[in-house]
Order: sequence, then C-alpha cells, then structure tokens
Amino acid sequence: MQSVREFLEQHLQGIFENDVAAYRVSTVPDLTLYEWYVTPQRIEGLPFHEFMLEETGREDSPGIALDPQGEAGQAGSYSRQRFDLANYREQRYGDTAICT
Repeated sequence: MQSVREFLEQHLQGIFENDVAAYRVSTVPDLTLYEWYVTPQRIEGLPFHEFMLEETGREDSPGIALDPQGEAGQAGSYSRQRFDLANYREQRYGDTAICT
C-alpha cells in the first residue's frame, strides 16, 4: 500500500510536470481550493486546474506560477527536478489524512 506522503509527492510531481492525467487520478472531481495568488474567491472543481496545467505546459509558457526560474515572455521548460516538503506533518483521523 502506498503511503500518504508517497501519494502526495506523486501528486505534486504531476503538477510540476503539467501532467493533467496524473492530476486527474490523484484529485477528486469536486475539489475546492483557495489559490490566494490567483483570486480571493473559492475555486471549485477540476476545470480551473486542468486549464492551468495545460497552459503552463505550453512551450511558450514561462513555467508554473510563482516559479523563481520563470521569466515573463521567455519560452522554455521549467519542469522541477526536485521539491522539498519543508516541516512535513501528517495527521490521521480515521480514513482521512491532513498533510501540512
């Protein structure tokens, strides 16, 4: 059985690689999030994130949002080779896990 952390790392890697199929597999269809750097309102469902992954994956895109390597107007691939989960904490409540 896959650990929660392994699942989370695969999910994040899918995002960094703009892999829409991997994102769909690791995300529930009725996802609800707050993306503070995009909009102050709640974002509901997968379509928004699928759009963001597809747009970021284009060759003429500067990379993922908040990517320190990306510069506006510069094409290129900014797929992350490494990411760290700083101060990772996993809390379990029955069949639910909260990772921060």
